[in-house]
Amino acid sequence: MLQTYATQALIAEASAECTTIDYRQPGVTDTARGYREPTPGFSGMTKDLLYRVFRERGARNRGKVFEKFLVDRIQLSSTRFESFDALAEHNWPQDALYCVGSDQVWNLEANGDNRPYYLDFAPEQATKFSLASSIGMDSLPASEERHLVESLSTFSSISVRETGAVDYLASLGIKSACHVDPALALTGEQWSKVAGDAPSWPTPYVLVYQLNANPELEKAAAAIGKKLALPVVRMEYWQTFRGRGSAVVMRPSVERFLALIRDTSVLITDSFHGAALAMDLGTRMVSIRPPRYGGRLDSLLDQFDLRC
Repeated sequence: MLQTYATQALIAEASAECTTIDYRQPGVTDTARGYREPTPGFSGMTKDLLYRVFRERGARNRGKVFEKFLVDRIQLSSTRFESFDALAEHNWPQDALYCVGSDQVWNLEANGDNRPYYLDFAPEQATKFSLASSIGMDSLPASEERHLVESLSTFSSISVRETGAVDYLASLGIKSACHVDPALALTGEQWSKVAGDAPSWPTPYVLVYQLNANPELEKAAAAIGKKLALPVVRMEYWQTFRGRGSAVVMRPSVERFLALIRDTSVLITDSFHGAALAMDLGTRMVSIRPPRYGGRLDSLLDQFDLRC
């Protein structure tokens, strides 16, 4: 959400009108069924039942948080697209500029189909470019590399988010530039205005924003809270949250998410965007590398000489 908002703001600063295509990737809906992790030994029916019991309501409530931000803050297309075929069949303007970015838009494992994010639906002669697009993966399968090269060769310019992605694309014969995530291109003052007077926490606190299971992160949060004599507060989007014993802010609005990061004494996170927003807002942080797709966080910390 925040990357989309930031991209929209940057395009507006360039004196251009911006419309975000309301594309909903198949299998990723407000039920969030597309986020289920495969479970060895469980049938599809069993997984569906377990999912409904433990995650369905929370996923729907989580979806409402983000839909509200879309309606309130993002200039969406009047048409919603739910498949690549629907995108390809639409009558797109020839004279528009088509931009793709940024977070893991070319991560084939996450998308299953990268065609929408290669802008393969745009008119043949239209101007296309990327803005801080992320692959997330170290490399793509050979068959997908051929597709990527074919599609990106039609782009007028290519901007990626990781330094490693520049080298990887260069090995495929594609020239690109490395730019920071759009969220980092806005100032802390701009983000603070989005947060506005959304509530954070009534007393000083240590904030945890954790995306991956990692007992070491939880131990670090407890130790830092004890050292600073401050309560540990966790932002969570699922009822099956980690870090028992901490105070929990469940499914905060996007504005409150920003306010919590802005107002904390220290943020502990394994999230790229948690770290990026803390840097924007001048918040002290401890950044812990996630087990997967950690290259983008490494690249961010290296760019600002923050890696231990």
